[in-house]
Amino acid sequence: MAVYTNCSRKAQVFMRKKNRWKEVPMVLRRKLLANLVLIIGILAVGLFMEFRQSGEGFLKVTIICAAGLLVYWLLLLKTVLLRQYQVIEGIVVEVYNSGIGRKRSQEIELEGDNGERKCFCLPVREAIKGKRYRLYIWEEIVQVVEEAAG
Repeated sequence: MAVYTNCSRKAQVFMRKKNRWKEVPMVLRRKLLANLVLIIGILAVGLFMEFRQSGEGFLKVTIICAAGLLVYWLLLLKTVLLRQYQVIEGIVVEVYNSGIGRKRSQEIELEGDNGERKCFCLPVREAIKGKRYRLYIWEEIVQVVEEAAG
């Protein structure tokens, strides 16, 4: 009987994790998947180049890069699953382009449903004044921008 209860607890934990994953917005799932594919791609290219260059140390650099990206991916996964991010949605009321040379950015002013305005700095995007956007923010940095319906 105790074994059945123990299995039941494991099943409950599994179902909670599965439900938590289903509640993650699709745009964040795509970001996690894209980063994971990038890590696997870097490792594959590193292995290919290591054999192609006959052991000239390319694999060491590849493993260091992949390890750094894996740490970032794990932190991102933790942030997403524990919902340690903030979601802000609103209409873009002002767009300010700034930047010198190749490092261009865009400052947008977003007006929420309650009338409160907030400014965010983003890489240059196709943010259009009057459109509604949803921003996913953690550690005071806009990580994902999604055009919201409505």
